[in-house]
Amino acid sequence: MSLRTRINSFTPWVNLRVKPYGMALNNVIMDLLSGTNMKALVESLTGRELKNVKSFDGLTNQQKITRMEWIVKELRTCKLIPEDVYVDTRMVAMRGADHVFEFLWRLVSHDIWFVWERAEFLQHDDEILVSLQFKWIPEPPPKQKKKKTKSKQSLLSGFGSASVVSEEVPDQDVSEEPMSYDPFPGSDIMKQWKAKRPKHFPPPEECILEFVNTHLKMSKDGRQLHCMSLDDLVDSRVLCLLVNSFVPNTFTPLVLLNDRWTINLCLRTAEKMFYCSSPFDSEDLAEADPMSVGAYFGFFFMIGYKFRQCKAVITRLAWLERLIRECDHDLELLPQMAVNMQDLKRKKDIKQKIQEHKEAIERIHKTFDVKYCQEWVDHTQKVQKDTILYIRETIKKRFETLEVPRNITINDLCLSLVINLVSKI
Repeated sequence: MSLRTRINSFTPWVNLRVKPYGMALNNVIMDLLSGTNMKALVESLTGRELKNVKSFDGLTNQQKITRMEWIVKELRTCKLIPEDVYVDTRMVAMRGADHVFEFLWRLVSHDIWFVWERAEFLQHDDEILVSLQFKWIPEPPPKQKKKKTKSKQSLLSGFGSASVVSEEVPDQDVSEEPMSYDPFPGSDIMKQWKAKRPKHFPPPEECILEFVNTHLKMSKDGRQLHCMSLDDLVDSRVLCLLVNSFVPNTFTPLVLLNDRWTINLCLRTAEKMFYCSSPFDSEDLAEADPMSVGAYFGFFFMIGYKFRQCKAVITRLAWLERLIRECDHDLELLPQMAVNMQDLKRKKDIKQKIQEHKEAIERIHKTFDVKYCQEWVDHTQKVQKDTILYIRETIKKRFETLEVPRNITINDLCLSLVINLVSKI
């Protein structure tokens, strides 16, 4: 495991989390404890405002340690970090790489399990997928009403300000019990699609492999492949088919070499399609560090499922518009004045169907940002076309030029940089 690989893999996950706050990190180790980046990351996980934590800039080491203790306490309160898990807040505040990544891995694991519980729902491609919005930032808790008090003067307490006594006024609207709320409305409906739910979450690595193998089965070529461990993700065919499961017909694995160029092309293409970028490449993937690969593919499937839902929204709207046009056509075929009860009943049923379709369209517009979904789908199609043209031009050249980083044998060079010296004719 190299420090470079972990930085390259955890940074895109953090950027996905802090993107709604208008932030972006270049290096998770150096940038996380700068400014309000840590504050934004924690708030995106809890949905609650960290009022006692502001910017980390200009703080002493002890002040940073104190704020990290507050952050860990907040994460434990929201059950994002178990009570029996020790976090060395001093080393995290001092940017100790191992401790920072152990801390972030706990949060990444939470996101992987979050997606794993909803995976069967997110793998639909029909009206089920657009019934609820998939999002990973929880709703903020409702503000509790403050208890009303009134002041009265007591002669037994003396004179002046000492004689003023405050007493609580009972309010029927304020309940004594703490207010419970659902941070992810509709999450129970999403989770119902998972047939078998074990008592305990499986390891995050197993969840990633389950996602990958499920998506491989979505295509004819992918049914012949099966990933047994994270090492198998270095196979470019797996990455090609993963991208194809979200955006069909982007890659043709049979005409592409199983090498670093294809792997990097798959990673960069997916990131362009999903409006994100990262330095994670084939060399990082070849190291097969469980935390690094898990963090990157946790980010990959989170944003991939978000796109899948946006695409389903546009597809569903187009389908509903088509159904309305078909109903309008059927109405035109019927006589304007119904001559029998059968025509009258048929006209009534068609109008009812039209109303149901319009209500479904209205619900989708209220739940989703349809304009953004359409722009995302159009952008993805453009990236797909550009990628196909790029592959066509590159295949003509057949070779890629790269610099040898150090004194190394040809065999070690091919293994570390995932180079395939076998050419396809």
